Amino acid sequence: MAESKPDQPKRAKPAGSGAAESGRRRTASRLAAVQALYQIDLTGVSPSTAIVEFTRHNLGGSAPDESFGEADEQLFAELVEGTAARRADID
Repeated sequence: MAESKPDQPKRAKPAGSGAAESGRRRTASRLAAVQALYQIDLTGVSPSTAIVEFTRHNLGGSAPDESFGEADEQLFAELVEGTAARRADID
């Protein structure tokens, strides 16, 4: 007769998975959106131009002086576009 093993505790997921990873990506997206909105305010570029430039030069860790990590690019774009569209209501 085979011995029954007691239930083993479930192992925690690695730090880079699941909800924690999603939270980090969302946080990075929000930080990047604030920076892009500041760029729009200072330079007067359109939100779409700022999104393209910021995505190309700053997201994903390619910036030489500042990295936003792995941001959720769709959330980033939605935040920038939505905030820019409601700027009059917000200001």
